[in-house]
Amino acid sequence: MASDPLPKQLAELASLLGEMAMAAASAMQQATAALLECRERLAHQVITSDAAIDALRARIEEIASEAMLFHAPVA
Repeated sequence: MASDPLPKQLAELASLLGEMAMAAASAMQQATAALLECRERLAHQVITSDAAIDALRARIEEIASEAMLFHAPVA
């Protein structure tokens, strides 16, 4: 019998959520600095790097959906 993948999925979710939170916090710090210091290049960098945060969000949603789908109680 195969081991239950739920603990593995939850661990991966926790890791990805931490990674996404750190990336978002960094982006907020950079965006604030860009705004307060009128640094257009830094603002553009923040906007460009947003795709990485979006990719993390999509992966998190995928794993969470799979976890709920395959481990939800059967009625």
